[in-house]
Amino acid sequence: MKKMWKWIVAAIVILLVVIFSVMNTRYVRLDFWFKSLHLPLIYIVLGAFILGGLVTMLLWLTSNFEHRHNIKALQKDLDELQSSLDDRVATEVSASRIEYDAQLSEKEQELVALKKEFAADSNEKNKQIQQLQAEVASLTSPLVDEVTPVSDELNDIQ
Repeated sequence: MKKMWKWIVAAIVILLVVIFSVMNTRYVRLDFWFKSLHLPLIYIVLGAFILGGLVTMLLWLTSNFEHRHNIKALQKDLDELQSSLDDRVATEVSASRIEYDAQLSEKEQELVALKKEFAADSNEKNKQIQQLQAEVASLTSPLVDEVTPVSDELNDIQ
């Protein structure tokens, strides 16, 4: 739609120039530094219009060329920065990974040490439990021997 408006404006300008030129068909004198010419005004108006269009197009092309050159340079800079950023991110990620792996290894060693400590404590507690069970058994054994004759006596009475 934007290009369509440009074409419509260009057509209107061309139409106005053509109408203006057709209305001015008389001959005029055109003086240069060394020569004079007698030409119809329509040729001078159209020539000036065409010359103005050519100058405008030439200026636009040079500006467009400069812009394209700047765009290519900026794209090159952007690619270099992106590459640099990718390298930096990769370096930082790998450094972080090494650091986290070291921390993980340290935590795993701590876990192994805690498991060993727990196993040692558990073995010690089991030994203490076995000793206490043996003491309880040794203390209850004489009572069982005493209770057995009493229960035999009760059975005889019945």
